[in-house]
Amino acid sequence: MRKLPRLTSVSLIDATVLGDAVAERWRQGKLLDRGEASGVRESELVVKSDRALVDLGRDGELSPEDSLLLGRSVIGKIERVGRWSSTFLLLTDSGYRGRAQLIHQTDSGFVFGAKGIVEGQGTALCRLKGIASTESVTVGDAVYTATRDGFSSVPLYYGQVVEATLGPNDSEWKVMVEPVPLPGDLTDVQILRTAVNQDRLSAGL
Repeated sequence: MRKLPRLTSVSLIDATVLGDAVAERWRQGKLLDRGEASGVRESELVVKSDRALVDLGRDGELSPEDSLLLGRSVIGKIERVGRWSSTFLLLTDSGYRGRAQLIHQTDSGFVFGAKGIVEGQGTALCRLKGIASTESVTVGDAVYTATRDGFSSVPLYYGQVVEATLGPNDSEWKVMVEPVPLPGDLTDVQILRTAVNQDRLSAGL
């Protein structure tokens, strides 16, 4: 039986967060003069956006929703992709959403718990929604990604539960999550990139 290559490939690539000064010059087109004169332009959606930028875009085969990592922790995701740069959402930004799962630590080891959606609130904490009142949630529980990304069977870390409250008539928990702290000068990150497998396409499979 012939084994076909996977349709998509997943890989980790290094990226740099553009500093404020460089990002501003990029948005103003001051770093695009040579390319612009040749008819080469960055996506205006990316250049004109006020969002933070990384120095990779379609040239790095990035896609919206690719995860932004600091070590083994998810700190955000790619939002919009231009030719040479991309905007990203941090985990705490309003508009961030990602599938998540609770992991409890017990005397006999770690146990996978309920799944929900982690959402940025525009504050220091995120909210984990969709955890039914019948599920177990404890302050100190870890929150990880709920999907297997093909890169590793080990889920990636979002943060830790710092608040879990349940009113008498609530159908789901109110769960607040504290993400990993970010350095004040966030520069070097990694992107978990999902791209179409060109070997599969070239083979017409």
